[in-house]
Amino acid sequence: MLQDRALIPRLLGVAGAVAAMTLLAGTAWAQTAVYSGRVTSAGRPLGGASVGIPSLGVGAVTSVDGRYNFTVEVSRASGRSVNLIARYIGYKPKSLPIVITIGRVEKDFDLEKDVLNLDQIVVTGVSDATSQKKTAFSVAVVDATALKDAPGTSPLASLSGKVAGASVVTVSGQPGAAPAIRLRSPASITGRTDPLIIIDGTISRLSMADIASEDIERVEVIKGAAASSLYGSDAANGVVQIFTKRGASLAEGQSYFTLRNEFGQNNLPRTLPNNLSHAYKILIPGISIAMRTGIVC
Repeated sequence: MLQDRALIPRLLGVAGAVAAMTLLAGTAWAQTAVYSGRVTSAGRPLGGASVGIPSLGVGAVTSVDGRYNFTVEVSRASGRSVNLIARYIGYKPKSLPIVITIGRVEKDFDLEKDVLNLDQIVVTGVSDATSQKKTAFSVAVVDATALKDAPGTSPLASLSGKVAGASVVTVSGQPGAAPAIRLRSPASITGRTDPLIIIDGTISRLSMADIASEDIERVEVIKGAAASSLYGSDAANGVVQIFTKRGASLAEGQSYFTLRNEFGQNNLPRTLPNNLSHAYKILIPGISIAMRTGIVC
């Protein structure tokens, strides 16, 4: 009986602690704002689109069906007016002004395709990711869609005919040798004028022949010395930055595989007759043949 009486205060204490934790959790949940919705384009879901509030550093990536969901602590910006922005590569971003309040808010976005790529985000030659509209110089972008249509033997060869003013020159007939690239025009008579090569943010001094064009997500090119202010004298001949595929634009829980197969055949349907005549006389025991005249003696 005494043990039972001593157990009752303990049970009451545990129950009180549980109730307090539940109350605190409910209070904490009540002090948050939950934003959710769907991102589409012409009625079709966009998986892998980013939706968030840049000023607060919060956001989420849409799932395969185009839905997103993230939470904001109201105490950080209660009553503050912010912009909820949805972005997707190749589409115009859309912004909705909202006021941070407690509760659940649902916002849907319908994005339009960016035909001129003016809102495309570039990182080459700028200190931070910047829209093409805000850059003081031109940045040419060649994405994986353009590369897979006509893949080259090397990443530099893939730029031929896709970037205005870029000339790809084969300097050696050796198989596997990397070609030389000229942006706008040669700047030296005797030396090489290759641009600065950057791979995933790291300056590379190696040959580009070792990188397969199928592994490239996009290539950003700055022609001329416009990027020298950021990269220094190494960028006097321009900059070519290569971004490899990392699945950053995929939706949550989505996997994407690329399979490429080629089949070719070499056939020589007919040959040209060879000229076997020469100016010498062939002597065979008992037979003398003049190859030039075709006379057999």
